[in-house]
Amino acid sequence: MALVCKTLYKRIEKCFQISEITKDNPEKQKHYLWLGWLLSIIDRVTGYALGDFSKALHLAKMNSHASAWNPALMIKRSVMYFEGLIGGESNMCEMVLRCLPKHMRKNFMQNVQVVTVLTGKQKHLGSHLRSQDSQKRNS
Repeated sequence: MALVCKTLYKRIEKCFQISEITKDNPEKQKHYLWLGWLLSIIDRVTGYALGDFSKALHLAKMNSHASAWNPALMIKRSVMYFEGLIGGESNMCEMVLRCLPKHMRKNFMQNVQVVTVLTGKQKHLGSHLRSQDSQKRNS
């Protein structure tokens, strides 16, 4: 992931140097990076704020397919996705959530909660299955 970020920032820097608006203007560059980050958060949050969990799951499946993720990794990647939003990008995420109507904020938070509960169940089940498998091999 770090290599992808480095490559991305090199490309962005190249674009900044080509553009007359941002060339040699660190303040404008910083502004446009911030706008890009804001739009990214808006896109991610509002998609999961539009409806209930079934709608969020449908969106997650479409995003998973578009990103060429292995379907088996969808839940794990979705958790990483939400953890990134709420943890690593919490200030920006909170700013976006405050701008949404109450029912959309509620949808988003409920969808995050359902994903969290399902992940816990998935981890518990995986641990249980590994334990049973280990017991069978030792018998």
